[in-house]
Amino acid sequence: MRAVFVTLGKDGILMLIPNESVGAAVDARRIQAPAADRVVDTTGCGDVFCARTMSLLAQGVPLERAAEAGVVLASKAVGLAGIGETFTLARNER
Repeated sequence: MRAVFVTLGKDGILMLIPNESVGAAVDARRIQAPAADRVVDTTGCGDVFCARTMSLLAQGVPLERAAEAGVVLASKAVGLAGIGETFTLARNER
């Protein structure tokens, strides 16, 4: 399956999926980010989303469920400072 993800910061992501039955049309779905307890650093949150989502897709998780998990992890990452804490968070999400 093909999809395009547009990150929207605190508003989550927009997922665009080709609607092959209609030709060139796309189906759009917004996945809302859970509210963060605190915001410390947003640097790399899009990367965290992508890494988690792609990792789950590679494991065979359905597209929408993988994207939701990516959004949740990115929402947790905003409360951390620096790459070390973010790496630890991501590693523990297996």
